[in-house]
Amino acid sequence: MRRTLLESIFMSEKRKIVLLLLQEGPKDIEYLMEYLDTTRTALLPQLNVLQDSHLITKEGNMCELTTLGKLVVSEMAPLISTVATLESDLSYWGSHRMDFIPPHLLERLYELGECKFVKPTITDMMELNREFMENTYSSKSLFTITTFLHPNFIEIYSGLADKGVEVSVILSDDLFRKVTKENPEGLRHLIKSARTKFYVYDRPMNFITFSMNDHASIFRLLTTSGDYDGVQLFSSFSGTVRWGREFFEWYLQDSTPVSEVQVRFPDTVR
Repeated sequence: MRRTLLESIFMSEKRKIVLLLLQEGPKDIEYLMEYLDTTRTALLPQLNVLQDSHLITKEGNMCELTTLGKLVVSEMAPLISTVATLESDLSYWGSHRMDFIPPHLLERLYELGECKFVKPTITDMMELNREFMENTYSSKSLFTITTFLHPNFIEIYSGLADKGVEVSVILSDDLFRKVTKENPEGLRHLIKSARTKFYVYDRPMNFITFSMNDHASIFRLLTTSGDYDGVQLFSSFSGTVRWGREFFEWYLQDSTPVSEVQVRFPDTVR
């Protein structure tokens, strides 16, 4: 009985991996055998299935994707990567809001890779993520979107600026008004620095906070019921910096820069 195309691709882990390897370019059978840690006897039937499905060509000892194979693999690679990202903790992703992510970035969620999920104790709930902060101090920039600020945010951002880190922070509208009421002098001090920039986003955010440095990104999300469970989603995958920068710029385009005048008179932010 003839296999469907989906069966040819996904019913065998070996076939799936071969297709992904060939996306990089033609490979000889010895390379595929070594990568898959298999024998020629076990591999050849899988290659024949792919060839019968017109996904690869096999000339002598070399295998290569066909035009059809390139089309299929270009679509399947992001799907496989997205599934790998979600399976790092499917229960977490399924129980937290993701509607705040713009569609073009949701389609590229796989760029975050397999994330770590950090659950601080109640005692450490207000502590900064140590690994992320170590990365930040060795970075050139820090980008943050947030609905809350650490009690020592003045010292933290000032310390980063003193070390040459360019700090850009988007505050929720409610947070901006809270800070200008409770600590206007501290915020004005930061605004005067050439290395710290603040903005206000006056639309719903639907997440707690996002931060990104040159090496990693970290999220604190809301559950689907609107609660915060304290879990930190940490990614240091190779694609996270590009993804995170685009995420920040998406919110930045609808944000208003904060000036010293706006700190004195918060209503002028609109």
